Amino acid sequence: MKILSDKEVEMLWMDNCYDGPLSGICKYQDKHYYFNTVIFGGWCGKDELTEGSNVSYEYSEEELKKLEEECDEVGQYSNGLVCESRRYALYPLTETEFKIESAWHKTFDLMVKGPENLFEIFYLIRGTMKKRKYNQKEPVVYWE
Repeated sequence: MKILSDKEVEMLWMDNCYDGPLSGICKYQDKHYYFNTVIFGGWCGKDELTEGSNVSYEYSEEELKKLEEECDEVGQYSNGLVCESRRYALYPLTETEFKIESAWHKTFDLMVKGPENLFEIFYLIRGTMKKRKYNQKEPVVYWE
């Protein structure tokens, strides 16, 4: 499957992060996509900092060997840690799904970034909503 560069994908916003984006909404070839981290180069295994996130830490032997080689080249591989490479899968959004995501993003901007910080209320409301299942679709392309 094709792997896109940052020049080919426009990140519109992220909705989860840990030292950088983990998931969010992006645009590629004038279409909207949900992106989700499928390879996170910070760890080769789960830990308490990212437990419960959508991040996949399952590396095939081939992927791990490739990451180790890439990171060895710049001297950043040691003790099971690999350099900060991330790969995102892009999942297509329907127009309705994108409108829903846009509405939540605007609500976030108003409630969390607005003059009155309503952070706790926003996440209380957001937590009652159904979980996204975009990453159960087949990804159409990858992005690094």
